[in-house]
This record gives sequence, C-alpha cells and structure tokens, in this order.
Amino acid sequence: MGPDWAPVNQRCKSVDSIQADMETLAHVTHSIRLYGLRDCDQSSTVVPAAINAGLSVSLGLWVSEDDGVFEAEFLQLQSLLQQNAGIFSSGSVVDIHVGSEAIYRKEVTAAKNIENLQRVKALLQAYNLEPVPVTIAEIGDVYLAHPELTDAVDFVQANGFPFWERIAVDNAVAYFESRMEPLFQQALARDKKVVIGETGWASDGASLKASEASPVNAAHYFYDFFQMAKQNNLEFYYFEGFDEPWKIGTTNDTVEGYFGLFNEDRTLKPEIAVLSLGGSCTGTNEEASAPGSNSNGAYTPSSSSGSSESSGAYTPGTVNPDGNESTGAPTMPPTTKPEECHVRRSLAA
Repeated sequence: MGPDWAPVNQRCKSVDSIQADMETLAHVTHSIRLYGLRDCDQSSTVVPAAINAGLSVSLGLWVSEDDGVFEAEFLQLQSLLQQNAGIFSSGSVVDIHVGSEAIYRKEVTAAKNIENLQRVKALLQAYNLEPVPVTIAEIGDVYLAHPELTDAVDFVQANGFPFWERIAVDNAVAYFESRMEPLFQQALARDKKVVIGETGWASDGASLKASEASPVNAAHYFYDFFQMAKQNNLEFYYFEGFDEPWKIGTTNDTVEGYFGLFNEDRTLKPEIAVLSLGGSCTGTNEEASAPGSNSNGAYTPSSSSGSSESSGAYTPGTVNPDGNESTGAPTMPPTTKPEECHVRRSLAA
C-alpha cells in the first residue's frame, strides 16, 4: 500500500513542494492515503500531484463533532466528481474512507458515520462508480465494539499503534497481530478484507504515553511489521511519509513530529534505508533480513554507516543538481518491480 502523507508545513505547502513530495514517495510506494479533501485544498493540489507522480490515492473525508465539516467535505467530493470523475473510474482513486477515528474520539456515533458512508456510496452510484469501495477508518477496537460497521463498509480499514500502548518494540508486532486477530475473524465471517489504515513508530521525541522513540526502534518496528504483512498478504498504509516538525509546537508529545519514513527534507532516514526486506527489491531470497539481523531474521541495529549492503538494499539518494535524484529520494535496483518493493505498500498522507 503506501505512506500516510500529511500536507502541512506550517499548515500548507506550495504546489512545487507537494509535487516534489509525491515524486519522492513514488520511489517507495504506489499509493498514498489522504485524511481530508478541504484542508490545504488537497483535492486540488495533492490529488493531481500524486496522480502526476504515478501514485494512486485513498481519499479521506474528514468527520468531526461539527456536522458542517463533513457536509463541506461531501460537497468537495461532489465537486471533484463533477470536474474529474475519470480519476475514480480509472483507478487513480482506489477507495474512499469516511472519517478517521472520529468514533474513537467520540465526535460522532457509529450510526451517524454509517449514515455518512451511505451518502457517499449513493453519490458514487449517481456517477455509475459503484465499484469504488467505501470504508470507515477506525481503530480495531471500535470495529469490534460495533460490528454494524463491518456490515456497512466495503472493506475494513483499521488503525493500530503498539507504540501508543507502550509496548516494547521487540514484542510490538506480535502484540499488533494478537490485537487485530479478533477483527480479522469478524471481517472474515462477513467476507470482508481488512486493510491497515495506520501504524508506525516515532524515531525521535518523547512522550509519557508512548514507547521509546528512537531511529533504531522505528526501523525495528517497520522491519518486523513489513515482514509480518508480507507473510500474511496484509495490505497497509504506513504512518507516515515525512516528518512533520511543525507538530512539535502544538503538542506536549514531541514524538508526533517524527513518524516519517523520510526526513522533512525528503531524505530517507538512514536506519530505514539500510534495511534489506527480502524479495526482488534486494536481490536476495525471501528469507533475507535486515542488515545486522541475527540468523532467525529478527531485527538488530545495523552497524552500517548508511550505505547499502551487498544485498542491494536501498541506499539514501544523493542530492544531484544535474540529475533526477535531486529530491534525495532512495535509489532502487533497476530490476525492481514497483508492487513488490520496500516501503512499497502504502503511505498514509
């Protein structure tokens, strides 16, 4: 899937910066997830930039305790359909999610958000776009507490963060699986697939409410999660594309600014860049593990200085004013298949 990409740099980025972001993400994913259409005018700025970069988009409509917020998002979706319904029928828009943890935050009831979802589905039907799936992004516990949500959605989109439950990184992915297993069973009984809408681990900062944030721990969790998802053919959006230091001034939890796979300057974090994830991306077999890992494949800190290992793992891109690596994006082996690579699932934007 792809990264969760948030389009804010002291709130909103320029068109050129957005395009550069999308081109950077296109090196490591095929799809991004957006949380809303109106904030920073994302439907007019981020959506076309992503499509121009060859990315598909999971569109979000923001939902809050103010009904007017969803109404404005709905009108924006209607306008987007009127102007360019082709991006939906062509597959550039892969799905729509109505709200992101709004029920968990107690800003809307499950019944109300199902009503919102049904309005979106009716709007798509009016444009003969019934095949575009519509869901609600919530934490797994909310879906379990409200099985009517699973009945209503086309697929389940569930968020989970062992990081925010203060789980040690060594056990975090096993814990994630155990927490999600009841939801997998609930969805299976209704013939619905589960897509992970958000998960991730901060690489810096501090919070009394969270696990230890560090570059090594962030890489450890990403590696373990990726391997688990690959083994289980689990689709996911990873939170998030880029660090967002602007958040540090707005929260007591300074970890909020450091969930990106990329630094703010679009360079891939070194601890992520040196990971060897197996498969055709690295030129190794499926049992390939992270540089510095032990024989059973568990992640251990790499001693690499940031250059790639002999396996052909990704390396941080170099700034080259005369070439196409000027964004500092990671480079890939020439034989890489986009759908099989590295971070190449999805990024939540």
